[in-house]
Amino acid sequence: MKPLIVIVGTTASGKSGCALEIAKKFNGVIVNVDSRQMYRELQIGTAKPVFDRVENGVGYVDDVAHYLYEELSPNVRGSVSEYQRRAFEVIDEIHAQGKVPILVGGTGYYVQAVVDNMQYSNVEIDESVRNELGEMSLEDLCEKLKKLDVGVYERTQLENKRKVIRAIERVIFGQDDVVAGEKLYEILQIGLKVDRDVLIDRINRRVVEMIDDGLVGEITGLIDRHGEQIPALDSIGYKEVVSLLRGEIDEKQVVEDIQIHTRQYAKRQKTWFSRDDRIEWIKSCADIRDTVHSFLLNLVK
Repeated sequence: MKPLIVIVGTTASGKSGCALEIAKKFNGVIVNVDSRQMYRELQIGTAKPVFDRVENGVGYVDDVAHYLYEELSPNVRGSVSEYQRRAFEVIDEIHAQGKVPILVGGTGYYVQAVVDNMQYSNVEIDESVRNELGEMSLEDLCEKLKKLDVGVYERTQLENKRKVIRAIERVIFGQDDVVAGEKLYEILQIGLKVDRDVLIDRINRRVVEMIDDGLVGEITGLIDRHGEQIPALDSIGYKEVVSLLRGEIDEKQVVEDIQIHTRQYAKRQKTWFSRDDRIEWIKSCADIRDTVHSFLLNLVK
C-alpha cells in the first residue's frame, strides 16, 4: 500500500501552513481538497495559497507542488465524483514520482470520496419534485431537510440552496447509491485541533483582512467577466459581497454576515470530521510532524 497523508480541520485552523511544513520535511506534494479553492479567479475570499510560480497548471510554494487548485472556471459547477477522479490521477502521479501525496482541506465529502474510495452511481430524480423544491425558499428547504434527516441536515452547507436541494433529493430518492470501495492507500488522517475562542478570533480577523485586501474588487471583476449567476458566487464571502453590491446591506453588515456564516461553516466542518474516529486530532504542527514521521517509518519496516 502506498501512503496518503490527509490533513483536515475547520477553516482558519492553519491546515495549509502545517501541510506545507510537512511536505517540505517529507518530500511531499500538496493536493487540494477544498471545493472553493479549485476555482480560478477566486483568490482572496477562498484564502488560496499564493504561488511563487505556476508550471503546467501546477502551483508552487517554496518549491512544493500544489495540485488541484485553479482547476475550474467560475461558471462551472464542480462535482464530488469528478474531484475524486482527478484526485486519484494526481495521487498516482505523485506516487510515480516517488513522493508523498498530502491531501489538505476542509471539504468533508471530498475527503471521504478519496479516503473511502466512494463508489458513485446515478440516482433518478423526479423532475417535478426538483422543480417544487426549486420554488421553495432557502429557509423552508432547510426546515424540510431537518425534518427529513437531522444527520444530513447537520452535514449540509445550509447557506447554499443548491446543496440543500441536493441533500433533500438524496434523502427522498435514496442514499444507497454511494458505498465505500476497496482500500487504495495506506492512509494517515490528521485533524488540526484549534481551541474554539482562538478559531473564532482567527475567523473574525481573517474576514476583515479579506475586505482590506480587496475582496470587493475581486468580486466586482468576477461579475464584470461572468455575471452574477455563476456557481463560484455561491461561496461564503462572495454571496454576501454580492448583496453589498446590490445595495441590500452596508459595509459593516457584510463583514458581520461573512464572519457569522464562516463560523457556522466551521461548526459544520467540525461536526462532519468528528464523526470519523480514524482521524487523529493534534494541536501542534510539531506533533503532527512527529506523527507523520512514525507513520512513514512504519511503512518501510
